[in-house]
Amino acid sequence: VEAREMKLRQLIIGPESPFIGKTLKESGIRSLYSCMVVGLEEGKENLSPVSPTRRFQEGDIIWVVGEQEALDALLNSF
Repeated sequence: VEAREMKLRQLIIGPESPFIGKTLKESGIRSLYSCMVVGLEEGKENLSPVSPTRRFQEGDIIWVVGEQEALDALLNSF
């Protein structure tokens, strides 16, 4: 059994985010950063699943799970 510690982080898509206008797959969050988006808050309302075809918009709040190193790399891309 591997001892891996996963962390949950909240990320806000800001005006300079490279993810604006991209779908979840196009963003590379999973393939490039080894993180998984577990939910999306639209307008600071309820947490909901992310549709694979939905494009990220400024102000979106995404919840991401990953190992600390992977989360750090993802945060540095912002």
